[in-house]
Formats: sequence, structure tokens, C-alpha cells
Amino acid sequence: MGPFEPQTRVRIPAGAPVLSLINSIQYPICVGNMEQVEAKPRPTLWWYALCLLGGPIVAALGYIAVKDEDPEMANGLIKVGIVSFAIWLVVGVFTLLTAMYA
Repeated sequence: MGPFEPQTRVRIPAGAPVLSLINSIQYPICVGNMEQVEAKPRPTLWWYALCLLGGPIVAALGYIAVKDEDPEMANGLIKVGIVSFAIWLVVGVFTLLTAMYA
């Protein structure tokens, strides 16, 4: 038996109480020949927070670290890094100009 096949089969009667529903979640009913799919762990969402703080350099490192596991997230990290760099640039120029003419 594979890891995704149930150890026991549960038959749920009509109007079953909540306990039967919980048992069906723990032991799903398999119908027909089901293909086993290996679940891949998804990278943590903390990469986005790091990209917001670190800008494009951290985004590039995050892209390298995440691209094999989740390509969509890797592209999102690059986008977040570019946007955060633009925000940091605007805030920095505004702060510099304010300090110069104050």
C-alpha cells in the first residue's frame, strides 16, 4: 500500500453525524485506480518579506533559491524586489531633498 491509500474504508450513511464526516476526511474513499502524486513542499512566504526589506539583491538570491521548487513564486520575488527598490529609491530621494532644503 502506498502512502496515499487509506488503511480502512469508511462508508458514510445518509444523514451521518459529524464524527463520520471527520472519519471520511482521515480515511478518504478511493474509487478506481488513483495515480499517486508526490507532494512537493512549497517555499515559505517569508521570502516576500525579505525581498521587501532587501530589494533586488535579496530578490535575486531568493529567485536562485526558489526557482526549482516554485517558478511562479520565483518570478513574483523578482517583481516584489523591483517594486521595493523603486519605493526605497523614491523615499530616499524625497528624504534627501527634504534634508537639503530644510
